[in-house]
Amino acid sequence: MKRVAIIGGGLAGLAAAAALEDRFDVLLYETAATTDSEPLPLLFDPAADQATAALLRKLNLPTVPFVPSFGVARSDGPALLVRKPNRIQGSWRPSRRVFAQALRAMAEAPQGERRSTEEWLRVAIPEQAVRETLIAPLASAATGLADRRWQNLPLAELLAAWRAQGPGAAGASWSHVAGGARAVHAALLRHHAQRLRLSTRAVKLQRSPIGIDVLDSANGFERFDAVVLALAPATSMQLLIDASVEERRAFGGFTFATRRIVLHDDARFAPADGTTIGVTRQAGTDMRSLTLGSGDEARFVSFDVPDLALDGVHLDTTQPWIVPDSNGHAAQARLDSQQGRNRTWHVGTHLGDGTVRATIETVTALANRLH
Repeated sequence: MKRVAIIGGGLAGLAAAAALEDRFDVLLYETAATTDSEPLPLLFDPAADQATAALLRKLNLPTVPFVPSFGVARSDGPALLVRKPNRIQGSWRPSRRVFAQALRAMAEAPQGERRSTEEWLRVAIPEQAVRETLIAPLASAATGLADRRWQNLPLAELLAAWRAQGPGAAGASWSHVAGGARAVHAALLRHHAQRLRLSTRAVKLQRSPIGIDVLDSANGFERFDAVVLALAPATSMQLLIDASVEERRAFGGFTFATRRIVLHDDARFAPADGTTIGVTRQAGTDMRSLTLGSGDEARFVSFDVPDLALDGVHLDTTQPWIVPDSNGHAAQARLDSQQGRNRTWHVGTHLGDGTVRATIETVTALANRLH
């Protein structure tokens, strides 16, 4: 039986262990310091996210139907991506008026407009900050065009792509777990308590043609056939002392591509202490950075939809806000192409979109590849 080390005891690492434990001899590192998980919901589509559904059945965690509110995103398709150069900063808090103006301009743009998207946006949305932080990532994700190439599209083409994926478009049939990611994390810890071998903190990886040596904090080496890194990209890079230039570039690209913003208006997304995700009844008055266990960064903003209606914006909140984005998965694929050559796999995932199911789907797919 092949030996696999999993480094990282957060939800990603524990989910990876659950996916691999029946086929491999698994050793999990860095669990002692892991006592809790991110206060995030676990939303998934039972039909599409079969690995997530299977894991929840394995853990005996009940699920219930859930109608997502405005702004819930999915990492394997629907997501609102904010790229690093124009990422919304915590100090920039859009007013209700500004946010309403941006949405209304996109919704009410004339179907027969012949100007380019760039020309129309400069007139319809004069505030450069709004164009860069709200419209640019939305347009880039909706069209699949990066580097602002979407600005040269006719406005009608951009609007067609946006409207096809916006509020009211056909969405998934969502379910969720009571207690969210924290409940799943706790159930995984209970599940692994008697079955999974635990070790101390890993400090170094040395790869060779005959195996991968993991040095732990007690200065002991163990050799494995493969290693799963369920860590932040920067932390993974610190362990990989023999990483190539191409591998480092792939890690950098992964970090860049997995930053997202999720807009929502549902108080169930807030942690019990109310400190991590700012949920407010007035649009744009609270924006806080949330650093997840995977190292990804997400920003959660709550907007009161009835309040937005006062500014003439009417949203259908019975469907998720869907904007397709393939950047995160493309970055994962590039990283996998580098990692697979050395039998080390990074799954410190797409948690930045506010859902956890991408973690479970990713590590289950990895288990199938290692088999």
